[in-house]
Amino acid sequence: MSILHETVNKIKDKCISYHQVPARFEQSIVEISQLPPPCFRTTANSFIEGARCDAYNLSLNHGRSCIAYFKGGFYSLKGTGWNIGSIAVHTSPKDPRLVFGLMGSIEAEREYSVSIQLQNAGILHGQVVAFCSIEDQSLKTYCFKDGTPVRPAILYTKVICPLRIKDLAWINEPERCDLLCHLFSSNFSLESAYKGFVRQLMNSVLLLHDHGGVNDSLHYDNVTVASEIVDLEWLYYPGIALPDGSTNVNLIERQQKEILYVMEICQGLGHMIGLRHNFEAIFCLLTEDIDFETQVRRSHLQYLHQLCKNSLITDKCK
Repeated sequence: MSILHETVNKIKDKCISYHQVPARFEQSIVEISQLPPPCFRTTANSFIEGARCDAYNLSLNHGRSCIAYFKGGFYSLKGTGWNIGSIAVHTSPKDPRLVFGLMGSIEAEREYSVSIQLQNAGILHGQVVAFCSIEDQSLKTYCFKDGTPVRPAILYTKVICPLRIKDLAWINEPERCDLLCHLFSSNFSLESAYKGFVRQLMNSVLLLHDHGGVNDSLHYDNVTVASEIVDLEWLYYPGIALPDGSTNVNLIERQQKEILYVMEICQGLGHMIGLRHNFEAIFCLLTEDIDFETQVRRSHLQYLHQLCKNSLITDKCK
């Protein structure tokens, strides 16, 4: 068994009381026997064959998603019930288009469209491979707060690693180091593995910005330990508006905020594996071999310099 599988099982064992996917969702989770090229599917029967697969809620950090493993890969299945607390489905009292536990078909189709664009651009992310409608009739009656029917679906996303950065809190430091080295370093060098993660995440974000996009919700609970960007709900890509209809307004400012998110994620991960890097140390790792020659990247480089300057002032005050 690989280090990745062992780590997933350890976290699963620690969160055992939350494993069960609600029965009315489970009946719609079936094994994908042969995955087609990414394309829209309206029902499970149009592309899924065989027995239902073993799906489980990995930890409290995955919200409305569960995990499944089949055909040699991990999948995140989004829209399978809220796994925080005892209520599987709950309409948000605040948000006009949010039902905790459910994934709307319109939202699923949008994430699928974004995923195709990211794949074409060569940006590492959890690849959306399919989505299908939920069969349970009682779930089909749910509406958003604004009265629009949810039309619930399950979104299938293939990932290299199902663990988010936030999931590392469930295991101890040596186990975190082993997992990162397993994913990023052939010689099990922790520094090399950390550098691989940092550069991969920044490269992905810079590529997104090169194409005129931005991820407004890049946090440590929607980046995997393999540096994959997941949960694409609030990732803007040109031609695909965000759920609230916004597009490229204040784009540069939003991109710079995402650069700050990258630095925060990398610094947080460093502390979780015993590397106490400040922003300046992370900046040095980033600028060794990452190209900052475009106008957008040069602007980001200036912003990174300012972040590091502020970081050094803060460090001196400690």
